[in-house]
Amino acid sequence: MTTHATPATPDETLSQRRATAAAMKRDGSSLRAIGAALGVSKDTVKRDLLDHAAAVARQATEPPAPAHETPAPPVASRITAVADTALPQTLTMPTHPGHTVPIVADEEFLADLAVIVAAGRTPADAIGHAVHVLATIYRGAWAADAYPDGVEPEITGHQLAPYQG
Repeated sequence: MTTHATPATPDETLSQRRATAAAMKRDGSSLRAIGAALGVSKDTVKRDLLDHAAAVARQATEPPAPAHETPAPPVASRITAVADTALPQTLTMPTHPGHTVPIVADEEFLADLAVIVAAGRTPADAIGHAVHVLATIYRGAWAADAYPDGVEPEITGHQLAPYQG
């Protein structure tokens, strides 16, 4: 049976535990190993990883602090909200100076983004990677004449390389 610690300051300790779990997962630890190290179940670790990733994704949608408080991050790594805080909201992701791409962010989008962020990517990098993967599939389908150019291919499966940990 796994023992569960009672934190002295729940919010701070929970946040720290989630950050530690995310760091251990990025380093290749299994859910069971993380749970054993933190004194929680593997199911709690799974929830902590998803909650931590969601928090990181939510932070990416917050408007940047005023310039006099902290310097703004580089344009390519910043996603800023341009609508009110109610979901769905439209985000913009700068692509190059003077150009942005609007992205509609609802609960499903943020949950999906949190999953990719949990693997160690920044929100902007996660979006770029997802677009690249999908574009590669489209280009391959069109190049193989499986679909006419410009027609969205129907993706019915996927293949993963074995984990090389």
